[in-house]
Amino acid sequence: MRALVALAGAASVAAAPLRPVPANNASAPGWEALRDAIDNFDLVPDCAISIGDSRGELFRHEKGDTGFETEMRIASATKWVSGVAIMSAVDAGLLELDDHAYDHLAYWTRDPDDPRSRVTLRHLLSFVSGMSGSTACGAELDFAECVEDMYSRSSANLEPGESVVYNEVHLMYAGAMASAAAGAPMEALFERFVFEPAAMQSTFWSSANGRPLLGSGLTTTPADYGRFLDAYFNGRLVTPETRAEMERSHYPDATLSGVAV
Repeated sequence: MRALVALAGAASVAAAPLRPVPANNASAPGWEALRDAIDNFDLVPDCAISIGDSRGELFRHEKGDTGFETEMRIASATKWVSGVAIMSAVDAGLLELDDHAYDHLAYWTRDPDDPRSRVTLRHLLSFVSGMSGSTACGAELDFAECVEDMYSRSSANLEPGESVVYNEVHLMYAGAMASAAAGAPMEALFERFVFEPAAMQSTFWSSANGRPLLGSGLTTTPADYGRFLDAYFNGRLVTPETRAEMERSHYPDATLSGVAV
């Protein structure tokens, strides 16, 4: 088993580069006990761990066959990157959180009797859209075509805003809204808003055809994901106001309805 672990906190959003640290941080005071605990934790034989704050990286350690340049699929850690890409489009004025899905997606219903007509970008990013279904699509479809195909097979049994359902269909629809608003492919939005400003050069979509799967589809390295965290926490990806929106609960009274990965 390989693991990528990144712990970060930010006391400010002033830009700060990653600070170089000694290999395995063997001489850094105060970290020896943590390093020993990691090495002696047999349930995780392979990992790369980085800890930092707004000043930069404070500690890093590699164990087993995993290093900071090891490529790995990051599954649901993709969701944070996707959320930043979409909220960066909001930051840029391309769309707003309270835009309805039909404002940007022509195929989306406006029928008031269908709860999907009330779905907004805020609902989708909060996982309370009431949408369900599958992200599976034919390999010949690009991202926008895949999402439209998903919608044609979708259902919404819950009123938007009522229940949190953990699945990745919400992000696919949110990404389609941002892509349509920008008039650009989803891949281009990630390059513009995340990969380039965070200097992520070893991150790519895992699918055979390179189509983005916004809830679980990225392959990256611990070093690249650390660059993403550093850029996010130090204000190089979204504004402080947008970051505050991302980190608060928009629907605190919503019930937890289910989990579907």
